[in-house]
This record gives sequence, structure tokens and C-alpha cells, in this order.
Amino acid sequence: MFTVVPQHAFVVVTAAFLAALLCLSFYDSWRARSHGWTMTEEFLGECARCRLMFLVSRHETVVRCPRCSTLVQTPGRSGGGGRNKVR
Repeated sequence: MFTVVPQHAFVVVTAAFLAALLCLSFYDSWRARSHGWTMTEEFLGECARCRLMFLVSRHETVVRCPRCSTLVQTPGRSGGGGRNKVR
């Protein structure tokens, strides 16, 4: 049978954690590439402070205005029924 020394268990747990982080980063980069910027899937966001209109990916959860860096409510989740959608 195998004997597990606490030092070895620490190395195994740390390696498993780092492998999980690596897999998650690969998944995130794949998701970003596969769901690229397609104009029909994007929303038009508008900043309430500086009135700048800009494209917002439908996969974004938190959006900041590129000009003034204020938080902007995500157009697809704002309760407007998707009426800001670019066609």
C-alpha cells in the first residue's frame, strides 16, 4: 500500500489546485475566442454620466464606460426587454 507523508500530500493538493486554475484559464480563453464580437450578438450601451454610446458584449456581467470609467447597467439585463439590441 502507499504511505502518504504530510509533505507529499501538501504538494499533491497544491499541484491539483494549480492544475484546476490552469484548466479554468484555458476554458475562459476558449470561451472568449468562441464567443467573439459578432455584431448581431452585441448590445449598445449608453453611459448615463457622459452619454457615450459603446458596444457591450452580451457575455459581460460588469460594464464600465470607456471614457469616464463609471459603472453602466448591462443593457441585456437592465429590464428594458432588450430594446437596446443592435440589429
